[in-house]
Amino acid sequence: MEYTDFKFAIPYINCSNFKEKDTVVLRNIIKGARIGDMLKFSGYGNINFSEDDVPHWHPVITELDSFTRSKTNCMIFDIDSNCQYNKMFLYHTILPQHGFYGLLLYNSNINKFLHIYNIGYDVNNLVIKMFKIINK
Repeated sequence: MEYTDFKFAIPYINCSNFKEKDTVVLRNIIKGARIGDMLKFSGYGNINFSEDDVPHWHPVITELDSFTRSKTNCMIFDIDSNCQYNKMFLYHTILPQHGFYGLLLYNSNINKFLHIYNIGYDVNNLVIKMFKIINK
């Protein structure tokens, strides 16, 4: 499946590929935390941009069948709660000095989305931010 209805809140974001070990760690931490009751891992994805979209405003997310080292730069979760969104796409960007996580939340019923970026590159910050967003 392909998702094309998004627009990033800021331009020039490049999504870095995940290492498989990092995805397993993230999945286990999320599953073990309180938020694990509300989020269910759905699969892996690839975020890319069309050639015309030089400033990277409109990401195109493609679901992948399995983890692929050269393509996997997104983790997809289903949200099972009374949240106004039902999908969450997690990506990260690694820069020379630091990195950060970003989230795209999506309501597939009404094509509404929310982009949250620059979440500190710490799993604890990420889980806390996810929990606050879903419980809002």
